[in-house]
Amino acid sequence: MKLVKKSIIRDGEGSVTLVPLTHEDIWHLYNLISVGDAIISKTYRRVKISTSGGGTTTSRKIMNLKVHIKKIEYNPQDSVIRPSGQVIGGNKFVKNGQFHTLTIEVKTRFTLYKSFWDSIAIGRLNLACNPFKTAEIGAVIMSEGLAHICLITDSMTHVKQKIEKSIPKKRRQGPSKRSQELTKFFYHVLDGIKKNIDFEYVKVVILASPGFLIDKFYTFMLKEAQQKDYQFIIDNQKKFMKCHSSSGHIQSLKEILLDEKYSSKLSNLKATEELKLFNTFLELLQNEPDKVVYGFKHVSIANERNIIEKLMVTDSLFRSADLKTRQGYVSLVESVKKKRGKVHIFSSRHSSGEQLQQMSGVVAILNSPITDLESENSDDEYSDELTESEDSDEKDEK
Repeated sequence: MKLVKKSIIRDGEGSVTLVPLTHEDIWHLYNLISVGDAIISKTYRRVKISTSGGGTTTSRKIMNLKVHIKKIEYNPQDSVIRPSGQVIGGNKFVKNGQFHTLTIEVKTRFTLYKSFWDSIAIGRLNLACNPFKTAEIGAVIMSEGLAHICLITDSMTHVKQKIEKSIPKKRRQGPSKRSQELTKFFYHVLDGIKKNIDFEYVKVVILASPGFLIDKFYTFMLKEAQQKDYQFIIDNQKKFMKCHSSSGHIQSLKEILLDEKYSSKLSNLKATEELKLFNTFLELLQNEPDKVVYGFKHVSIANERNIIEKLMVTDSLFRSADLKTRQGYVSLVESVKKKRGKVHIFSSRHSSGEQLQQMSGVVAILNSPITDLESENSDDEYSDELTESEDSDEKDEK
């Protein structure tokens, strides 16, 4: 997504001018644009024009119109969004209050106005405009004195940092000096991981080198994490995958990605992780039902008691046409994050997201059991709105 102009205030009003560049950008926009927003974009409209003879004729005119959004349609096959509503920036051909449907597709420039930019909307905007936020694979390819820290997206590999340091040979300055310099090199690499790899999005970090160098670095990294309480390493230790490479140069990464031994572990990462997490929830629901909750009301009670370990929310909830409902889910997500719970926003385009929607769209795994909740979720004040949201999503997907 190309960000042309941005003027927004968190939890306040503002606008952004955007140009979607890929089909994925259109999906992001579908999750960003809400009923109640306003959009100004170039569009076509058939208008009546007076003729010199006193009659009228119709003509298809191109113009810029500002529309207050009442409805949003999404066509995934053609990657097109059609926001519609009442014109609020009229001209001599179109009066204020008349209805119009805009078309937003790849390369359509438009400006989006929101009266309230919450954290979910800002996060979606940042995710769409920074393609490397969507990178699910990080990589550290190293040899002695050389390291490349990379992020890998569906379309490219981006070298975020190159680290070079001279490491003396054993014969020249002795093993002690060599060990000191190698440790300094490891510190630089660890600092590079900290600066360049966002573990909220990255699901796997490839650690690769010739020989046993990567094993030495991995041991060093875990020791430093324990001593200095580096939670970004401790909490994500399982994401690191040690591999063998022919060198520390970036070309070696291609060898790893093509190696069937590793490539099978890297396929469809996000969807696989979400499916495993939701299956864990289902297993607990069957075997230890006091360790899980679902539905906005019960999840909120668990959050008030500070016992949520993992929160799962479908992105369709943030497309609610009702601002109060949307803000309720946004506040829940923000509160869980502040209490150091893990938040997972599931895509409704994946099977795990569809299953989650059938379970109210919001569920949680708890770090301690909860036993005093009602057995029914029917009194959930958001259940009607959720059903409405799901129905509209199903229509949009068709």
